[in-house]
Amino acid sequence: MQRKKKINIFLVISLLLISEFFVPTNLTFAGMPWEQTFNVSGGDCGWWYLYCSRYGYAWCTNSVVFNTRIRNPSYQVISIQGGTLSSVNWLYDRDGLVYGATIRVKADCVIREGYTQGWGFLTTCVPCNCGECYSYGYRGCWRTWGYFRWCTPCTCSTYTLQSYLLQIKFLGTGPSPDDPFAGYGANTRVCTGAVNSSQNTVIFNWNVTGRPQNAFWLQVDNDSNFSSLEYDSGIISSSTNSHTISLPEGNYYWRIAVRSSGSFYYWTPWAYGDSFTVVSNRPPSATNLRVTQPDYCISAPGAIFSWQFTDPDQQYIQSAYQVQVDDNHDFSSPEVDSGKVYSSSNSYGTPHGALSYNTTYYWRLKVWDSLDAESSWILGPSFTTPRHPYPTADFTWSPQTFFVNQIVQFTDQSQAFGGATIVSWFWSFQDGVPPTSNEQNPKVRFVSPGEKTVTLSVEDSDGYGPCTTTKTINIRKPLPKWELLKRSILRFFADLIKLKKELFTFFQ
Repeated sequence: MQRKKKINIFLVISLLLISEFFVPTNLTFAGMPWEQTFNVSGGDCGWWYLYCSRYGYAWCTNSVVFNTRIRNPSYQVISIQGGTLSSVNWLYDRDGLVYGATIRVKADCVIREGYTQGWGFLTTCVPCNCGECYSYGYRGCWRTWGYFRWCTPCTCSTYTLQSYLLQIKFLGTGPSPDDPFAGYGANTRVCTGAVNSSQNTVIFNWNVTGRPQNAFWLQVDNDSNFSSLEYDSGIISSSTNSHTISLPEGNYYWRIAVRSSGSFYYWTPWAYGDSFTVVSNRPPSATNLRVTQPDYCISAPGAIFSWQFTDPDQQYIQSAYQVQVDDNHDFSSPEVDSGKVYSSSNSYGTPHGALSYNTTYYWRLKVWDSLDAESSWILGPSFTTPRHPYPTADFTWSPQTFFVNQIVQFTDQSQAFGGATIVSWFWSFQDGVPPTSNEQNPKVRFVSPGEKTVTLSVEDSDGYGPCTTTKTINIRKPLPKWELLKRSILRFFADLIKLKKELFTFFQ
């Protein structure tokens, strides 16, 4: 007896250890908890309503069909009025799955007054819901047949079926991607598509064939066995075939299952997508923001902006930039907006005529890296354009044609703007005597023949300048002595003839 007791204890312990060892670890995924609630009323009572007149109750039956096939069915009565629940019988399909239930309700009856109608077993008490009359001391109903009319007394009472309302919840284990109830919904297929990753944003795509999708379930893990999920969408009721999430840097695996629509829904098995990598991409920036204004002696107001692209990841280059310029520091209505310019250039110039004189401007910059990550707005230094245009340097000379060592008169034709005047001149003469001058209209001779350059720089009373212009003149070689004598004689006779004409005119 003692030996048998020891053997039994040993067997019990062994069975406990074995059962502990063989407990499946994925039972929670074998099927998904399922529930569906129905409001049941006014079912099929057939001839059972006759029970009202005899027993004060009647049997009524209702049938419900679930939105999917389930296992391990059960139910909970939430509330019932006008009766009591008698029984629930499950409806099974050919594979032993439950697709609905037959509900039997013991419906309450209420007493009502009426008049007798019928014979024998079929005798009933018809309600007195007609025009009232009185006969033999009883309240009754007028009855007619052809031209005849008489009063039928209400001398009986009976039970009538009362309307009932049952709210009942059904529970069970429904299909899941781990246990899709093979054989059902087999015409629904899901195929994984591309995974698009930009910075830490990941977009999953898939395609569905067969019955339409009405929900999906997506899971992501850094392990191919999906033992500790990095992301679990849960059931999302949607017919879309893409889903966007954010993930940290790393290597990942993903899988997707969809639920089909129709009178019954089913889950497809898990469809496994290709592994993918998320590269953490921090936003870029820019430093050394500078602004350079043009040479206003030859240009209208404008600016050239420059910067140095920086990337904290040290592996991406600039792919685009955007520059905004405004005369308000809040950039509410920019005078210049380059828009997103796809270029690796680190400078940008304002369009001609975009800026005005005598205005302070603010500018800011945004840059994008090669993965399209964008920086925030980066403010550059403000700048102010001149009050008015710079002076324009210009001059003429006389005579237009001259020779070596001949005196040439140079005349300033420069122009100032904005109420300013020219206050400074600086002349430079190639092979000229003198070689330089600060006079406004100097006289100069050149000591050698050929093309010579003459340069004039001017500055106005507002300090704008110096603005410079350079022109080329041609100095001829000196004439021979006989040519000089010839020209002197011709000039003498020309002057003599001119004097003769003047004297003739005077004495007349």
